[in-house]
Amino acid sequence: MYSASKYTNWSCYNPWDLELNKVLRARKRTSANLQIIKSPTHPDFIMPLDERDVEEVLRRLGSSFASDLDTVFLLGGTSRQKNFGRGARFGVYLPDWRVIAIHAFPKNLMNLRFSKNLSPSKQNDFVRAGGVVVAPDRVQMDEMAVRRFLLDDVLLHEFAHHFDRNNFRRKSNRKIEGFAEWFATELGFKGDRELTVLMESS
Repeated sequence: MYSASKYTNWSCYNPWDLELNKVLRARKRTSANLQIIKSPTHPDFIMPLDERDVEEVLRRLGSSFASDLDTVFLLGGTSRQKNFGRGARFGVYLPDWRVIAIHAFPKNLMNLRFSKNLSPSKQNDFVRAGGVVVAPDRVQMDEMAVRRFLLDDVLLHEFAHHFDRNNFRRKSNRKIEGFAEWFATELGFKGDRELTVLMESS
């Protein structure tokens, strides 16, 4: 992505990275334990997760999933993200920093209209989080649906990346993302299988 105002030198521009870099610079280490840091939420975004939600996910997963993890950020969104106009990023894992960041959900994406009709599988991606398909090209989300999406999909997806971090250099990006998506589906949206079974089959 590039800044629309800097075509002459094609400066890279990513408003989600800008927000994350800012909180990375500002964080202060208070203990050797995992830090969970929540930023104030911008009025045009929602962040329905808090520190207790992250702690509960870790309790379910087990202590090994937080091994060597430094910080989980629950970010608040920025005006630059709102005005960017080209999609959104909901989560990211930085292996070199041992950091997970969950981005706030833009309110203007709670009523989604797509340029073409969604396939049944794509519709199901929204429905399983609590979204309502009001037309083949439209999906409506409420705060509970956003909460489930961030908690049972995005957060678990990023925890899967941390768990799988030692494989990053020997696996393709397709396999890395495939494992994380599978993991979030099985533990988040299905949530009816034992963790030991999941790990044995991975």
